[in-house]
Amino acid sequence: MDDHQHSTGVSASPFAPFRHRTFFWLWLGVVIDSIGSWGQTVGAQWLFVNDPNAATIVPLVQTASTLPMMLLALPAGALADAFDRRWMMFVIEVYFITVSTLLAVLTALGMMPPALLLTSHSQSGPGRPCCRRPGRP
Repeated sequence: MDDHQHSTGVSASPFAPFRHRTFFWLWLGVVIDSIGSWGQTVGAQWLFVNDPNAATIVPLVQTASTLPMMLLALPAGALADAFDRRWMMFVIEVYFITVSTLLAVLTALGMMPPALLLTSHSQSGPGRPCCRRPGRP
């Protein structure tokens, strides 16, 4: 350790932030959310990989998931500052669960044409900018 770390008592460990329970749970939630989002995108793409129009449908899945985030990031940031973030995140997560459950049920029933998949998949994108606020509590 150098003299600066001794004098300020700051730990050089990259795991030091995990000593704070709030940070740990927030980090864990973001990791689980990211894995779920990636899994949903890969599953949506995999569903149509053997389709005759796969060269068009598969890239559109990624577009459907990221376009709403890109278009709504600025208004979502304003909404996140205007309302209670905890309540807003709760409502948005309930919305995500509802849309994801609907996607799973329709897919299991074999009622998932490409247009419905793209529409449903894009519906999970609008709330993400409100929840993803780097550097803000």
